[in-house]
Amino acid sequence: MKSNLYIKDLCHQLSVKYNLGYSQAFMAVQFVFTYILSSILKSFVVKLVSFGSLKIVQRNSKETTLLNSGKKFMVPSRKILLCKFSKNLVED
Repeated sequence: MKSNLYIKDLCHQLSVKYNLGYSQAFMAVQFVFTYILSSILKSFVVKLVSFGSLKIVQRNSKETTLLNSGKKFMVPSRKILLCKFSKNLVED
């Protein structure tokens, strides 16, 4: 099995399994990813059953120290994408 899954591989598998043309499968995959991305950017929490949840969270600014020089500096506040995987997805 490949270590990377590309959109073209996903479209190919979708077209074979459901007897669709490649362009139809590509449009379906593109729609799903575009919808998820636009929902996340609107600050919605996206929950995918048996996979996990995705959301944007605000991280506060904080002071940190460079290990090499010992200088202290401020890391500015920023928004990050938080992904929490389902317990069913993670294997022990």
